[in-house]
Amino acid sequence: QQEALRKEVAAQEQMFAWTAANNSSPETVLNWAGESSGLVHQVLPAADVVARTAAEAEQLLRDASRVLEPVPASS
Repeated sequence: QQEALRKEVAAQEQMFAWTAANNSSPETVLNWAGESSGLVHQVLPAADVVARTAAEAEQLLRDASRVLEPVPASS
């Protein structure tokens, strides 16, 4: 299983090496942005995106803290 994983990693490295080597030409560059562009429903200022992301992260951390047991302080 580890050998299969090593081969997969090596194959991915080769793909990204090709991308890096050919990144200067618009004809050969891979456009990863198009992969998720359909998920964008509105354009917001970066400050709004950061504020929303921080608020969501804070809420997730608060929710997670409710299900975790406190760890006793070591002496």
